[in-house]
Amino acid sequence: MRIISLIFLLAICSNNTFAQRLLHSSDIPVQKLRIIPEQLRGGTVSEQLSDLEYIPLNSGKKDVISSISYVEIIEDRIIFFDYQNGGVFIFDFKGNLIKRLKEIDGYKRKNDWRNYRLEKVGNHFNIIGQSLKAQFDKNGGLIELDQSYKFDRSSPKTKVGSSYYQSSPLFIAMDTIADYALKFQDSVLIKYDTRDSIKASYTPYISLVKVSDNKAYAVFENTYQLFELGEKGIINRKQFIFPLKNTIDTSEYIHFKDSRKSYDFLTKNRSKIFGVGRPIPYKQYLILYISSLGSSSWVAMNLETNEIINLNKILPDKSNDYVEFLDHNFLISDGEYLYSCIYPNSIQSAKDKSREESHELRKSYQEFAKSPNPILVRFKLK
Repeated sequence: MRIISLIFLLAICSNNTFAQRLLHSSDIPVQKLRIIPEQLRGGTVSEQLSDLEYIPLNSGKKDVISSISYVEIIEDRIIFFDYQNGGVFIFDFKGNLIKRLKEIDGYKRKNDWRNYRLEKVGNHFNIIGQSLKAQFDKNGGLIELDQSYKFDRSSPKTKVGSSYYQSSPLFIAMDTIADYALKFQDSVLIKYDTRDSIKASYTPYISLVKVSDNKAYAVFENTYQLFELGEKGIINRKQFIFPLKNTIDTSEYIHFKDSRKSYDFLTKNRSKIFGVGRPIPYKQYLILYISSLGSSSWVAMNLETNEIINLNKILPDKSNDYVEFLDHNFLISDGEYLYSCIYPNSIQSAKDKSREESHELRKSYQEFAKSPNPILVRFKLK
């Protein structure tokens, strides 16, 4: 049974020049959601957030996170995948390091960690790579090791319920366009318009985003579209509509065969939005990341009140000692809380602002500046 929500329902505006670039069934229910970036409100931490908590990630000097590639939450554990420094870090929500997996027992890596990925399945997680699918419990205990697993790094499969989805980038070789954009099991649900010849994407979005065991999103960021996926197929299509000044005209952009020309166009039109993705369902909100060269930000769409909050416009205040709370690259949810991070070098700006406001930065926050790791941030939207 298809699920149709009427929030933000709008007719297509005549000034919306972002043409259809995907071929799919016209029977898919569509939600047309209008966002006006300049009118999005922010506020302050005390107005918009509750239960804000900073959690230092405590580990030894040899166990330092240098790059956050993937993050998953399993019950009372938060799991970081670091392809640069190598391996998996498992922490509890007090910031204690439970385990670090630098290597996998019984498996010899054939290349560096950037060729692997982390995925959550139920109450365990998998590390997947070339000829590898290793299953672990939440504490890093090895459950099963499969060295015959075939992993397609460019078009990985994503399990939703008992079904599988697979997406493909537009170009699978220099001048070869993929014959599908999204598959469900062995059936092609979405295809690329072969007239579309742009060769580059300027966002780091993952094309298939799994948000629960039974739900995922297919992300087509250049088209301002998300497809909500369930166990039996596509549930609906979300089409985001922006004002003309923020919308890319496909006649100027999509048909560029030279990706450098596309980039030059974006640098001259910094208000143009070139990506919508990273969907996070959170309580009554749908959170998205909107990208332009002029201003990129997380936005939270309240599906009950139709209000949209720009999370990057929420300003630290006296209630949290003017300490930042949000990272552009890292935001996830466990359904109850949102999680992000800050870095030790951001504490100096909080010290400076506190001094300007004749406010004393609490000692525990001052200690964050000495942390070798990012500081985990946990909070709720009001």
